[in-house]
Parts: sequence; structure tokens; C-alpha cells
Amino acid sequence: LALPSSQTFNPQDLGSLWSSVFLLALGMAGIRKNTFVQKFTGHLHCQGFQPYVINLDPAIHEVPFPANTNIHDTVKYKEVMKQGDLGAPHL
Repeated sequence: LALPSSQTFNPQDLGSLWSSVFLLALGMAGIRKNTFVQKFTGHLHCQGFQPYVINLDPAIHEVPFPANTNIHDTVKYKEVMKQGDLGAPHL
């Protein structure tokens, strides 16, 4: 966003730009991605925004934030791992 030097930045001027922000929380297991998303969506709600949240972690049993779409409802990760012979090797 480029503004002429005579203007100051006002976040309210962003208007519809905020409605199109996309955030993807990626990372290795155990780095607290769900905790981050929980706190971030809580912050957005406090600011008056209504984020559309999608949980893409099929292994999480209870999503700690309100998710509009939850992949856990359609993908049974244990079944996928069994069918694909995925996971830790059995010695």
C-alpha cells in the first residue's frame, strides 16, 4: 500500500482489504500452531473481525478454536495411515 507523503496511514482505510487476508500456519509437529491460531483468532474476534477458520490437522481430537471447517470431520487419519502403510516402523 503506497501513500502520498502528505497522508498518514489509518488502518480503517484498508476496509475490504482486511476481509481478504489469508494466513496459513505451517510448521513441524509440536511447535504450538493450534495455540497460535487459537490466540490469533481470539484477537481478531476482539477487534471485531469474523475470521473464516479452517482446521487442516486431521490428527487433532479437539480443536481449541472455533473452526468453520474441520478436516477431522471428513478425514480419519488413522485409517489413511493404515491404508498407506504410513507411520513408525514396527520392529
